[in-house]
Amino acid sequence: TPQIKKQILDDVYFQIKTDAFRTSMEKFGGRKGITGIMLKSSDEAKKGNLAQASELTKPLVEMLQDNPFVSNDFFHYVSISEEMEWFIYLHYKEPSRILTRNVNFICPIEHILLRSGFNAFERKDYFEAEKYFLEAKKWNPFSVNGLRGLSLAYRNQKKWNELLITVKECFKYAYRPSHFKSLYNLLIDYFAEKDKDKDALCCNYLKMFYVESDSDRKKVARDIQFLHRIEKYENGIKRTTGKLCDDYL
Repeated sequence: TPQIKKQILDDVYFQIKTDAFRTSMEKFGGRKGITGIMLKSSDEAKKGNLAQASELTKPLVEMLQDNPFVSNDFFHYVSISEEMEWFIYLHYKEPSRILTRNVNFICPIEHILLRSGFNAFERKDYFEAEKYFLEAKKWNPFSVNGLRGLSLAYRNQKKWNELLITVKECFKYAYRPSHFKSLYNLLIDYFAEKDKDKDALCCNYLKMFYVESDSDRKKVARDIQFLHRIEKYENGIKRTTGKLCDDYL
């Protein structure tokens, strides 16, 4: 049937692109070699060797500029590594005749861009970090790490409106306690910049539900104590926060 013929042609077309890209990956040792380079880059960044960490991923980014997976009216290519984020993608994806292909099993494109973004962020090159995170978003619009990195880049550039929009978007896709904790931290920074201490207090209180250790809870409680000493709130709110701090300190 015409439908089966189209499916066969689509598969052949995709395989040709895959083979071509894998050839360009061979000089890095294929997908396994690329994963090893990124792990090494991450290790160098943790050691504070930021220039070395960036140099390791730079050739990988240059390789991506010639990747054959360009989305069009017939195909949409994504690079989604987290299983949960793939399910989130399928949940929010609007019905369409466009065929979606997840090319992460061929090359971890998303990870290359995220690693490069966090390397740039650690070097305090927030403009470059923003560019990497925005490019990563094209490949995985539901990446919590990518949206969080983009939010951090916006925060450090004092792009407060962009920060708020991105954090709100990220809340929609977050699924781990650590995600919510980091997002509430970003909101606290936003509200502190806007002199909205009461809203910052609320975010601290909500963050309490996502911290995983007693030491973290005590730290949050100290933050709440500090915030509710800045100005007087309504009696009900003040008594609640005071009791919360007494419970954990």
